[in-house]
Amino acid sequence: MIKPASITKLMTAYATFQAINEEQVRLDDPVRISQRASSIGGSTMFLNPYMDVTIDDLLKGMIIVSGNDASVALAEHLAGSEETFAEYMNMYAEALGLNNTNYTNASGLDDDDHYSSALDMAMLASQIIKEFPEYFNLYSERSYSFDQAKDPQTKEPIVQYNRNRLLRRDASIDGMKTGYTSSAGYCLVATAEKNSMRLIAVVTGAKSSEDRNNSAYALLNYGFRFFEKQLLVENGKTYGKAEVWKGS
Repeated sequence: MIKPASITKLMTAYATFQAINEEQVRLDDPVRISQRASSIGGSTMFLNPYMDVTIDDLLKGMIIVSGNDASVALAEHLAGSEETFAEYMNMYAEALGLNNTNYTNASGLDDDDHYSSALDMAMLASQIIKEFPEYFNLYSERSYSFDQAKDPQTKEPIVQYNRNRLLRRDASIDGMKTGYTSSAGYCLVATAEKNSMRLIAVVTGAKSSEDRNNSAYALLNYGFRFFEKQLLVENGKTYGKAEVWKGS
């Protein structure tokens, strides 16, 4: 078991994508920001209490700049409270077969009962890519500026940058999520596609952001070098017939 830190936000996003897909909410729905969401601490998209912010902006603030405030705001809007939203997260985790995962919050802040595994995080990332390709491009966006959060001196929107620096290192790398807390260390779920083959690498507990980036990059390069995609059987094609005793 490991602490997933902000990689937790993969599940927060997954649950939000599900709610949009089921037409419970829409991307342009306004969300009123609570005092709790704006003061959660850690990484932020600079939300202030009582702002009205669209779900679209909150998703970008959570995915691209890893805003804890955006995560809590989405959780509160979708489920009434972050605690109730964590129950939904755990329901999805169970449905996806994430057997070594339990969530207590939407942002990934440390909690003894908040944990996951490298395999579970890879499975979740794979499911997002497969189930919600229309949102996957958000994970490769390198920067984001939120119109309502402006630099007090320049009066221009504050530009923040994606913490996944592998996006700038290799064009084949197109996602997904970084994480860090002092107890979890530096974490990263990275994904890349070459020659129609997609790989996902998961690194947890690294000592520095450079270590996690280099480790994930090495894993992806190893996979592309030593493995290839082969079609073993074609879907729906009959290859032969076998007689089964007492069968019909």
